[in-house]
Amino acid sequence: MHIHLACSSDDIVSFVSHRLSKAGELITAIHQPEALTELEQQSGDHHPVLVLDLEFAHAPVILDMLRQSASLSRIPLVVLVNSKHVEAHEPATPPHAVRVRKPFCINAVYQAIRRSERALQGLPNEVLQAGDIQLATSSGAAFKAGRSLRTHPRETLLLESFMRAPGEVLSREYILDNFFDYTAHPRPNLVDVLACRLRNRLHSGTDKTILHTVRGQGYMFKP
Repeated sequence: MHIHLACSSDDIVSFVSHRLSKAGELITAIHQPEALTELEQQSGDHHPVLVLDLEFAHAPVILDMLRQSASLSRIPLVVLVNSKHVEAHEPATPPHAVRVRKPFCINAVYQAIRRSERALQGLPNEVLQAGDIQLATSSGAAFKAGRSLRTHPRETLLLESFMRAPGEVLSREYILDNFFDYTAHPRPNLVDVLACRLRNRLHSGTDKTILHTVRGQGYMFKP
C-alpha cells in the first residue's frame, strides 16, 4: 500500500510515517496540490491511498481535484477531522471519504481505508461475526448474544482486529504501536489494561474464556 499524506502537522506526519513505515507501507508526504498529478499517474500501481487532513491549507483545492479526475476519484480517501460530526465550515468530501477524528491511532486509519475501499466497490457496511459476537465496523456497535458490549472506541478497534484474526496472537508490541494515538505516552502495562477492559466486556455473563493471555507474547481471541 502506498499512502499519500497531505497534512501540515509535523507531529501527525512523523507519527504516521514512523508507524506505517514500520508496518512495511510506503509513505509519501504531499506538500502542494500539484503532487496529486504524480498520484494520478500512479493510480494503477502500489495500491494508492490518500489521507487528507481537512486543516491542511490546500485541502479544498485537493478535494476539487479529486472531483474533477476520474482516476483520482477511485482512490480510497481518509479525511482527518477535529469533530465526530461534520462542521459547518468543512469543505464537502466525496461519498467514499471516511472520517477519522484527531487524535487517532494507526489502526483507525487502517479501518478507515477498508471502509473507503468498500464504499468505492459499492459494498454495504461490513458486519463481522465470530460465534455469538457481532461487530458493525461502520458504527462500532458491538454485541454478544444480542446484548450491547458498550465498548469504548479503542476497545472496539482492538475487538475488530481480534475478530479479523481469530486464533492468532496479537503481540503487546503490535497493540502498543497500533492502538494508541500520537498524544499518548503508552507504556507496556497500558496494553494489559486495554486488553483487560475488553476481556471483562466479552466475559460478562459467561464462564467461557474468549480473550486468552499468551504468556510472553500477547493476546489471542477464540470465541
